[in-house]
Amino acid sequence: MSFKKDDYIVALKINNLHNYTSIKENYIIKQRCDSSYLQTNCDITGHANSNSYFTFDKAEDLKDWRHATSEEIAEYERLGKPFDVTTLKPKFIVGKWYKNLCRDKNYYGKFKELRGNDFWVSEFIDNNKRYINDTGTAEYDYAEECHLEEIQQYLPGGHPDKRPKSLMNRYLKALKDRAQCISSIKKGDYVHITGISDVTVLTKNNDTYGFSANDISPNGNCCWELMPEGFVPPSTQEPTYHPIAYSSKETLDHYYKTFPVLESLKDELKQFSKPTTKLLLSEEITLLSTKVKSIKSIQTNLLT
Repeated sequence: MSFKKDDYIVALKINNLHNYTSIKENYIIKQRCDSSYLQTNCDITGHANSNSYFTFDKAEDLKDWRHATSEEIAEYERLGKPFDVTTLKPKFIVGKWYKNLCRDKNYYGKFKELRGNDFWVSEFIDNNKRYINDTGTAEYDYAEECHLEEIQQYLPGGHPDKRPKSLMNRYLKALKDRAQCISSIKKGDYVHITGISDVTVLTKNNDTYGFSANDISPNGNCCWELMPEGFVPPSTQEPTYHPIAYSSKETLDHYYKTFPVLESLKDELKQFSKPTTKLLLSEEITLLSTKVKSIKSIQTNLLT
């Protein structure tokens, strides 16, 4: 195993630190090539540097290291040089839940405060998914904001962050044109709730939109009606007819053999038959559909 070119590495523990001037603990550096030891693009003195005592396997003087977080990398690129990552204050929001906490990155916690370099939580969910209503500290190198939907099953009943049953796969009915300022929406249209981060909906045009769960609350000026569980909107669109291709008598004979019901349509099909490849257009298929009730399923099977 080795460091890879363009890896961003944070040195956490260095033995004999007084011997080194090119790197310090908690500094981020950028690796300039694949190697089993650190070969920096730029060290803290501003020069490219190599040190065979700083090895990937932590066997020499570099006793511990980690890969940098995306925020640390962004700050390195902004500065264009190594810096002490403990001076970078993450933008955590009091009262928000965060995930990927602790060494195994398997804890959730509600952020309370940063004290020095300690990430304090007011309550947390441990790696056995047990809710614990107590304060504590956690490693937060890989902390990310957590959507409440991700922890609903772990929160106890009555918890203020526990939401009603998910609206996933329910339908909303628009109560006016351009509901939620979606230009394609007409009064009476249905949209399908497909996302769990607040509300993500899919329109009949297969466009995706997102908005807050508060926007579908019956309180206030709501432009949606939440349909009951299990509701499926009636189809309001005409069947879509797909063209089918054929190019020869042999192809038509194959269709007749595969679908005997087409045998009765030989005369109708002949009028579309050409020496070269031809597509049956929607209007032509509509004509045939008046003859055969099962034409829709036949169309699907005839697609080449």
